Amino acid sequence: MNKNDISEHSLLLKGALLQMGKYRIEEQLASGGFGNTYEVMNLHFEERYALKEFFMRGINERARRTSSINVSNRENVDMFEGQLEKFKKEARRLRKLHNPHIVQVHDLFEENNTAYYVMDYVDGESLSNLLKRTNKPLKEAEALDLLPQILDALETIHNKSIWHLDLKPGNIMVDKSGKAILIDFGASKQISSTEGQTSTSTALCFTPGFAPPEQIDQKMGLIGPWTDLYALGATLYNLVTNYQPPTVSEMLEPDAFVYPKPISERTKELISWLMKPNRQRRPQSVADVKGFLEKPYGEPSPSESIMSKEETPSQEDHAVKEEATILAQENDAPTVMFHDSPYASEEVTILEKDDPQKDNLNQVEHIIVDAKQSSQHNNIRNNKQTNDLKNKGRSKKMFLVLISICIVCFFGLLALIYSQNGNKSKDKDIVKESKVPPKQPSQFNSKLGTCIYKGAYNNQNQPHGNGEATFTDGRYYKGPFVNGNFEGHGAYFRYGNGDVFEGEFANNSFKYGRYTQNSDKSYYEGEFEGGQPSKGTWFDSKGNVIETI
Repeated sequence: MNKNDISEHSLLLKGALLQMGKYRIEEQLASGGFGNTYEVMNLHFEERYALKEFFMRGINERARRTSSINVSNRENVDMFEGQLEKFKKEARRLRKLHNPHIVQVHDLFEENNTAYYVMDYVDGESLSNLLKRTNKPLKEAEALDLLPQILDALETIHNKSIWHLDLKPGNIMVDKSGKAILIDFGASKQISSTEGQTSTSTALCFTPGFAPPEQIDQKMGLIGPWTDLYALGATLYNLVTNYQPPTVSEMLEPDAFVYPKPISERTKELISWLMKPNRQRRPQSVADVKGFLEKPYGEPSPSESIMSKEETPSQEDHAVKEEATILAQENDAPTVMFHDSPYASEEVTILEKDDPQKDNLNQVEHIIVDAKQSSQHNNIRNNKQTNDLKNKGRSKKMFLVLISICIVCFFGLLALIYSQNGNKSKDKDIVKESKVPPKQPSQFNSKLGTCIYKGAYNNQNQPHGNGEATFTDGRYYKGPFVNGNFEGHGAYFRYGNGDVFEGEFANNSFKYGRYTQNSDKSYYEGEFEGGQPSKGTWFDSKGNVIETI
């Protein structure tokens, strides 16, 4: 582990003793938004370990004369206690995992008004730190030597129905012997064996570039092994290029993956397969990836062999596609051109009618189940008509069918006219019932708590535009609102204790700006994640750098 520039104000001092003298702080290793990490010595056995302390930057303060910590504001007590329970759950979860490529937890205890867990000390560095130190990518062979070790760790946790959800080079340590060790399960989630649901009530955290769409969109029910495997692909890409992985939206563009040096087509193909935006087109398990790595060169690639016999487009599928194309042309709509691929029934490309030779085609997901069902229904109806015609005579049956169609069309037209008139009437009623948005200060139950709001509103009587919010606990906000949410640039937020944030809000939380502590006037400038500093720099009151995270 490499040391960062660490604030002495938030960390235990060297030589400090914990658990009645059992552990002694030897070195201060790292400090992040949710914890501090130390090298400690177990004095009973003279063994070296790493110790992680739960400490929330901006929420916790350490007493000057003792090692105890406290919560700076009373309104943050519930948040701290909830996150503390998650920290302890993380330790218990790791304790149950036994694999040479997963950091092992040996002890968990509470002290100094917080919690600690003791784990293996890895004498090495993270892959992220290695890339920064050397300023160049790993050799392809080196990255591929690490891959089976990471897969082995993932297989162990997936067998326990645990998803890591934050796999990236920064969370993979490599010791001096070259062994890879997976660390930091703070974002991990576990699936309940009895309920089959993710055992969490909190939002999914993620690292941009390493998270697939289902994780970014907070689709808890769609999370699975394939989610970690997407991150594995992004990690492999980062290792062999030293470039940040492309985002999901960037992968819709041509040449999303850029390789600064020669990389084998097999590795490129593996990365592309792992990072498919559609989770169903990624490998579904670690075994799938291992199977790919074990195949001799020259065998069909995943993209060529992933389609099963059941997925082969049938004649009926082609008929439905042809019918959809004809209907689109008849209705003066954009022409629908289906791919000749195993997934042609799910994926379409839209061509601008005025520009049929357009090079950059917009990729969209399109399900044609309704068209297929309609085709099946028509087939059944036609078969029935054929049988009836044989028994009762073609001309008589056709006459009856025509009469029936006319009657149905007549009543359908009447129903359509009635429906449109009814909708217009309802729209008029809505307009009449809409109220003029109030302009005077009023109580507002926001996502940050009940407050008195003064400012602009939208038509739904929600704060929208510039305004001010005053909370009963002393907090105060002045800045932009979007449909009832604290969101936008130029925001000012003050806590009851005088701490101040100035910058950009997003989804009712700090996103980017400056956070100044009233107690010593030290301040943080940079990005925030979940309302906590995530990527930026802490300064003292004179502007001197304290720590960069």
